[in-house]
Amino acid sequence: MTTEICYWLFCFVPVNTNPAAKIFGFSEFLAAVALLAVVYTIVDVRYKFRIAVTPGSLYVTTFCLIGIIGLQSLLTEVWFAEGWWVPKTMGLTRSTWQGIFGLLFLGTFLTWMYYAFIRPPVFGRLNALRFARELYKYILQGNDDELKVIANELARSAKPLIKYSKRVPLRSPGNEVSPKHAKRKAGVEDYAHDVLLLIANRKFCRQIVGASPVTAQAFFEEMTSANKFDIPMGQFARNISSEAVAQKGSFLYDEAEGYSSGLLGYLKPVSQAVYGNYLLVEALADHVASPLDIDFEEQWAWDAKQWEAYCRATLMTFEDCLDKGYGSQHSYALNRAMHNIESVFRDLYKLNDAPDAYGSDAIDRR
Repeated sequence: MTTEICYWLFCFVPVNTNPAAKIFGFSEFLAAVALLAVVYTIVDVRYKFRIAVTPGSLYVTTFCLIGIIGLQSLLTEVWFAEGWWVPKTMGLTRSTWQGIFGLLFLGTFLTWMYYAFIRPPVFGRLNALRFARELYKYILQGNDDELKVIANELARSAKPLIKYSKRVPLRSPGNEVSPKHAKRKAGVEDYAHDVLLLIANRKFCRQIVGASPVTAQAFFEEMTSANKFDIPMGQFARNISSEAVAQKGSFLYDEAEGYSSGLLGYLKPVSQAVYGNYLLVEALADHVASPLDIDFEEQWAWDAKQWEAYCRATLMTFEDCLDKGYGSQHSYALNRAMHNIESVFRDLYKLNDAPDAYGSDAIDRR
């Protein structure tokens, strides 16, 4: 009986048909893939976002690996079922061969778990484009439930976004972008710049204020920590502040005072981060807009309670201005804020002809 056939340097021997324990066959592969598909379908948008912004092509790599593992598992089952000869020099048994592909599948699963739970990715050089595209997609879709989750997830990338964002000089005739500069390949600084403009979307800011004020706190605290104010955060600051005043359940009201709010009322963590640094507020006012620069049409719709919240915010900035010794200097942000506060009395004349003025909003604003 022939026990070996050789062709040049390659020798083949009959396959061992003795029954062996199945480690990772085609049926196990199908069950595992089905389970992964179900888990990915029902998983929260937070983890889908994390997987989507991982450095490298995780989706493509996973697809290729699963395809290779599935084909090899099926081929192995057929090979041993038919009793085809195997290379002698391979030195692998059926159990070892299945174990290799089982290990590859396990490694793929653990990679997903690592990026989804253990060490979620943040904005960086290796995933800047992918991060910006994915965030753009969610903000463009505008789903409120998804934006709440993404708003909270964005807080983890506040530090690298502030770090990498390029500085924006004040507008002047000599600051136009040259054609040569405009044609260069976009880098991480450009994507960080675009993301900071992207998160200024009004609907996204509404979800940040309502569901994740710690995200706003993280960005403003990082700007203060890095002493980096000349970046495109003016629109974001203005819209965050507008929503904070408009939403009567926002941090401006929850942190009003310690008697009713407890510790947060004394510390005012988010309010201090947004309004408590005079240099930050003034620098943003010099560029585009500060947290105190709110559109006049919105101001005219405010009631007494909302004006009270705006005045508290202005007072925080003013107190820090005095504490740092800038009280004698001209302030664009505070001057515009004082002008806004003066408009509170724009309709006070209507009370002259009002038969029952007491209890009205105009009286309360007075």
